[in-house]
Amino acid sequence: MGTWGFEPWANDDAADWYAGFWTAEDKPGYITSAILTAEPEDDEGELETVRAASHLLAALGRVYIWPIERIDEARAAVDRAIQLLTQAISPEDPYGFLDLWDDDPEIKEAIEFEIGALKEIQRPGE
Repeated sequence: MGTWGFEPWANDDAADWYAGFWTAEDKPGYITSAILTAEPEDDEGELETVRAASHLLAALGRVYIWPIERIDEARAAVDRAIQLLTQAISPEDPYGFLDLWDDDPEIKEAIEFEIGALKEIQRPGE
């Protein structure tokens, strides 16, 4: 994986995912599918894809922005993204994600920020 920063768009896997996003006909489905079907234990790049999708989900996955008939799909993706990202920066780190980053504290801070953004929309209106 080529990386050039800690942001959820600053690596090859994310850049490829964003390129696909712009050509996808079903943009909400493209976002949620990246999260709901991710298997980071099988592919280390999938966590970067989850981060990329989560970035857009945190901005768009809100009532009045997201298609209301698909809000449950967005909520499921938010829950799963929080779970995956939390595991990735946990001491147990089942994916070896932090090892890829040489346990750099900046990546952990970046992901904690991303988790916080997702938690803000986790349960809109509650």
